[in-house]
Amino acid sequence: MSQDPTEEPPKTEGVRYSFGNDCRRSTRTEDAFEEKLDRKSIFLSPGESHCLDEDKKMLVGVVGAGICMTIFDDKLHFGVMACPLITPQMCAAFPKFDQIDDALIAKIVEPIGDAISEMKKRGAAKSRIRIRLFGGADLEDDAQECGTKNYIFIKEYLKSKQLPVMGEDIGGTHLRRVHFLPDTGSVTRFSLRRGNDFEDLKQAELSYFSTL
Repeated sequence: MSQDPTEEPPKTEGVRYSFGNDCRRSTRTEDAFEEKLDRKSIFLSPGESHCLDEDKKMLVGVVGAGICMTIFDDKLHFGVMACPLITPQMCAAFPKFDQIDDALIAKIVEPIGDAISEMKKRGAAKSRIRIRLFGGADLEDDAQECGTKNYIFIKEYLKSKQLPVMGEDIGGTHLRRVHFLPDTGSVTRFSLRRGNDFEDLKQAELSYFSTL
């Protein structure tokens, strides 16, 4: 489980959060939404997962071709977000991964495994958890259809673990910014279309790939 997700940086006019050293400017809609909820945002980067049981915070993930997953136990009122993303190498080899290092595949699914483990430690039951998937976008420069492949890969992995998905918001051509309230299970999604949003996420994904 990621212990240090990117939290909201110090207040600077127009700046909401950062991927590494690149800051992204918020929209008025997003500002109004967060002010209305009166919650501090904890932002996840690609390849991260985080649990939260505080009612004054929310988990936020930005996703394109990758997948943002929310997991919620409706009895414990506790949730987790995970942002798995397969590598370009895996996209090129899909669906045959016999030439892909098993250690790499294990690293890709690690955010999901960490999220499920955290839910189990808190007493969550498989019969109660609610999983939603967001992302899998068909981006303009994605010749390998990595959005579709990310979705299939994650969906098949969850199926192998007998973890049903209750809701999906998949495809399209835009990025998604997903706000998850882990104490209620509520999810709100914004579409992101600005060029800076795409560039920020691209840099965050490249940073993640460099760690694998």
